[in-house]
Amino acid sequence: MKASDSDVFSFGIIAYLILTGTHPFHHPSVVVSVKDQIMDETYEVAPPKRKDSQIPAKYVEVVLKSLD
Repeated sequence: MKASDSDVFSFGIIAYLILTGTHPFHHPSVVVSVKDQIMDETYEVAPPKRKDSQIPAKYVEVVLKSLD
């Protein structure tokens, strides 16, 4: 069984939460939704290493690729 794009994206969100303790699409304003951020082609998820420098590079690569 092949994972769908939404499965991979969901995995990325959960992995990011586990590694950093924060949501990859957290925004301080309640007016900006996750959908708005995803649809904004200029939005970039903060690399997990920015939150915790001890996260292995391979984990960061997998998480960011799954959120791409």
